[in-house]
Amino acid sequence: PSDPRLFLPRAVGLGWDLNAGAVAVRLSLIEPDAEAVPFTSTPDAAFRAAAGLPALLAGATALHYLVRGRSLPPRLASHWDAVGRPDRWVSKRRAAVTDIAVTAGAAGVAGWAALADRPGPTRAGALAGATFAGALGASITVLRPTRGGIWVVPAMLLPFTLGVGAVLLGLARAGRRAEIDHDLSADASE
Repeated sequence: PSDPRLFLPRAVGLGWDLNAGAVAVRLSLIEPDAEAVPFTSTPDAAFRAAAGLPALLAGATALHYLVRGRSLPPRLASHWDAVGRPDRWVSKRRAAVTDIAVTAGAAGVAGWAALADRPGPTRAGALAGATFAGALGASITVLRPTRGGIWVVPAMLLPFTLGVGAVLLGLARAGRRAEIDHDLSADASE
C-alpha cells in the first residue's frame, strides 16, 4: 500500500505484477500506511462477525430444502456446460445432502477460524475459504432447479466473489480501525 505504483516489477520472472495495495488505496479502501502484515490488528469480534456469513449461508441452504424440498423436481442439476445448460443430474436427496454438507462444513471452518488462537492472517484466510465454499454451495442450491442459461456462470461467480471480498475488506478495515485506535490512545497517554 505504501508504494503508489499500480504495476511493480515481478519478484520472480519477467513482467509486472498488479500492486493490489495501491489499487485499494486509490479506491479509498485502505490508507497508504496500512499495516505491513494484514489482519494482525484485527480484533476477535471482527473474526466472530465474519463467521456469521458462512453460518447464515448454511442456515439458508438448510431452510431452502426444508421449505422447498417437496416442491423440487426429483432430479436436480449437478453440472452445467460452458453456456450454462445443465448436463448432469443428481437426485433431490443427494443434492440436499451435498449442499447442506458443503455449507455446514464451511460454517464449521468459519466457527473454528473465529475462535482459534491463531495469527490473524491464518484466521482471515480460513474465513475467506469458508465464505467461498459456503457461497458456492448456497448459489448452487439456488441454481439446481433452474433450466440454466448463459447467466448461470455469473450467478455462481458473483456471490462468492462478493462474499469473500466483503469478508476480507471488513476484516482489513476492522484491523485498521483497531490500529488507529491503538495509535491514538498511545498518543493521548504520552
